[in-house]
Amino acid sequence: MTIKQALNKLLTGVVSAYKTDLKRFKSSGSTERSLRKEASIGTDIVGKVYAQDSIYYLMHGRKPGKFPPISAMLEYIKAKRIRPKGKTTERQLAFLFARAIATKGSRIFQGKVRALNVDDQIIELNKEFAENLNISLKKVISTSMTRANDF
Repeated sequence: MTIKQALNKLLTGVVSAYKTDLKRFKSSGSTERSLRKEASIGTDIVGKVYAQDSIYYLMHGRKPGKFPPISAMLEYIKAKRIRPKGKTTERQLAFLFARAIATKGSRIFQGKVRALNVDDQIIELNKEFAENLNISLKKVISTSMTRANDF
């Protein structure tokens, strides 16, 4: 396994861990679809995982204060197939949800729902990456020494 393959395996595992835990939220799936990885090997070994900004709130919750975007609340209502009752429109319901979050904080912030957390999986993936990197570096060093001895 090359260093780049080891890095790609690590990043693929991280993305997979997030996607697996995100399924628990049963929402629109936009955060899951936004996940992507980027690996580059140059003078440094760099691996990055990207997601839309809302992943922060799934990890930490949203404290009381400002209103969350109404568009996000509408997306949530549609994803959960929540139907407003009476004369209430979806937009009005979204406003009510946003106001509740602005007043009390999100359910994750309140501790009523478990936050997105893949820390344990990432620790295991990092251990595996370190082992794969060690093997890759031994191969590179061994190959370099063999070539040096050929002269």
